[in-house]
Amino acid sequence: MSLAPWKAVAFFEKNDGALGWSEVWYPMGSDIDAAAATMQGWWTIRKTLLPTQYSLAYMRVGMQSTKRYTVIPSEPYPDPGTYAGGTGAVLVPSEAAVLVLLEATPGLKNRKFFHGLWTTDVTNGDTFTPSSDWLTQWALFQTEVTSNFYAQGDPADPLSEFLAVTAVSYIRLTKHNIGRPFDLYRGRRRPLTSP
Repeated sequence: MSLAPWKAVAFFEKNDGALGWSEVWYPMGSDIDAAAATMQGWWTIRKTLLPTQYSLAYMRVGMQSTKRYTVIPSEPYPDPGTYAGGTGAVLVPSEAAVLVLLEATPGLKNRKFFHGLWTTDVTNGDTFTPSSDWLTQWALFQTEVTSNFYAQGDPADPLSEFLAVTAVSYIRLTKHNIGRPFDLYRGRRRPLTSP
């Protein structure tokens, strides 16, 4: 067991800026620059699973114990996905997502939700049936994650120990609500508008 010192957050958005969500990852690395490099390698593959109408808005890597110590990997932001989908494909509503499971041990598993799907990868409206192109990139993604990432221990305990991810699998299509655009206020406040 080990304590993963690095926490990375990748922020995604639809290219029109209407929707946004984030993914939290725990990269391996001897220092923060190595962890940032791990995230850049992760994005090189993750973008091949993301439709072209979505982008990585930005990502940051920081120490778990010191939240203000962060590095923003040098990507050209926003950086769009490269997965084009099949002939005649249209985007599935953004709330649809593929449930992805990261497993370290049978008792330590983390969930991720991969938003951004094409209709050509969905059958009967509720079954995820990825294309051969997606599956090819998915195999590379599995190798990347099992080689370079930890699974989070008890999320209620920031000092809980982490284990290396040993398996990555996609489980099913599911509904998972996503957030608001990143520049909107939280709660009931509204941005000021001119009269």
